[in-house]
Amino acid sequence: MIRLRSQLRRGVSPRWLAALAAVAVLGMSSAAQAAPVQFAGFTQTQSGSPIVSSNVDGSITGSAKVSFSYSNVGALIPAVLNSPIAATVTVNIQTAQSVVQFGVGSSTSFFEAYDSATIAVIADNTISNIASGIAGKNLLTLTITDPNVASILALKGTVANPDKTPNFSGSGDYSSSGPSQLKYTSDFLPFASMSNYTGSFNVGFILQSGLSKAGNFFGGNTASIGAQFSSEPPPTVPEPASIALVGLGLIAAPVVLRRRRQASSV
Repeated sequence: MIRLRSQLRRGVSPRWLAALAAVAVLGMSSAAQAAPVQFAGFTQTQSGSPIVSSNVDGSITGSAKVSFSYSNVGALIPAVLNSPIAATVTVNIQTAQSVVQFGVGSSTSFFEAYDSATIAVIADNTISNIASGIAGKNLLTLTITDPNVASILALKGTVANPDKTPNFSGSGDYSSSGPSQLKYTSDFLPFASMSNYTGSFNVGFILQSGLSKAGNFFGGNTASIGAQFSSEPPPTVPEPASIALVGLGLIAAPVVLRRRRQASSV
């Protein structure tokens, strides 16, 4: 790196160096503006419909056995986590808002915004990897505290045709220096070191009977569950090419400034 810096001082034009620095910055900014990347998901493995929605307070609660998988995280996790993992998901979704119903007949739809939620996916057994120093059970926990982040939108179902799958979904920002709308934690992914990110999620409920409205809330129901989770930036180690590009930009920037000062003093 020192040799490269000296070569840059001697024989490279400020214009070329400025372009290199700009490319590095553009590379970082384009990555930051990319769409959220799915990094995890789960499917239910037990039979039945263990997730319960209440027509008394609109809450959705329950737990289920699931198969959890990480994706698009490269070499960030040890091999022990590269296969589907037996886990238990616990759901606690709370609302204090009324269901909105619109449309008629087969086009009747429901919308409800939710105030808070915790969806925790905990491995059935402690996972440890001596080589990496990783040990724990919290595969992923999603916490939502902002009513503008999460909602359910679904077509009305019937007992004969209940497969109008409601999706509990949304997107929100996490910031360590300000208000956080959506937060991920994990024993195995580096969310603790990510000071800012945008998280998104989609949790699908396969109902035992059709979705209906009872007073101000969804009618009481039971469902099975599946989910996908995304974030931007994804919780991955930067690619070597990206690291090199940023490094070159950091080398080039002070050289550009130095040569501009020298030119202005002549």
